[in-house]
Amino acid sequence: MEQEKIEMKACYTPEEVLTLVFANQISLTTLRQAIRNGEIPSTRLGEGTRTKMLIPGKYVQEMKKKGYCVGLE
Repeated sequence: MEQEKIEMKACYTPEEVLTLVFANQISLTTLRQAIRNGEIPSTRLGEGTRTKMLIPGKYVQEMKKKGYCVGLE
């Protein structure tokens, strides 16, 4: 099966990282906990319940070099 090719971006949402890096092998809750614990770099935008987490594209590129990314050329 041919995988969909995804463009590299400056930032990714946790949902995108879940699919691209972890191939949905962990839960979104586990990923968000890793972000909160500082295991995955992130930037937060907004305040309160409207906060949006973004993961830098550099992290995704590093994971791609290590062979973890799915669907990235």
